[in-house]
Amino acid sequence: MTARNALRALSVATCAALMVVPVFAGDNDGNGGNNGNGVCRLDGAWFGSSPAWGVSWSLVYGSDSHWTGPLSMRMIGGDPTLGGFFPATSLSQTTGTWVRTGRRTFDYTMIHWSLAEGGQEPVVLVKLSGSVAVTGQCDHLEVTNWSLSLYDPAQDPFGDDPPFYGCIPDGSLSTAQRIPVQPPCEP
Repeated sequence: MTARNALRALSVATCAALMVVPVFAGDNDGNGGNNGNGVCRLDGAWFGSSPAWGVSWSLVYGSDSHWTGPLSMRMIGGDPTLGGFFPATSLSQTTGTWVRTGRRTFDYTMIHWSLAEGGQEPVVLVKLSGSVAVTGQCDHLEVTNWSLSLYDPAQDPFGDDPPFYGCIPDGSLSTAQRIPVQPPCEP
């Protein structure tokens, strides 16, 4: 290889590296700026709502790696009876897992129980599947729930048997914002 060809190869490699670095650097430039091209993380606490289901929620995402992690959600409101179909009075806490599908996109699966009066006996096990897009300065979520799978509480929601009570296509949209640290209010 001649010196000229080596210099060309080095120039091409340098340009490629300079183009790729911002993608991995994320959106925060250290001053709260946002270039909109970087990688966002879900880690942290979020506050959101699902208007179609009449639910507000808080959600905590963790990470096992850059590609996957657990989630834990607490919903307030909503109809645990799913339109009067089940004799439920409350919902259990929701837990699940997410997987990265792009720089700012993720898929999730989560489960919770609709519980009978007293909040101890499960009536139906609900498995939700959907996708999340992180927007803004990695501080807002747009969530699309694809479906609800309704299992008998004794069923394995990850086994081969179909959901005993069926599957409901959803498509509802939810939004959330990252919970920031703020100064206390002044009386």
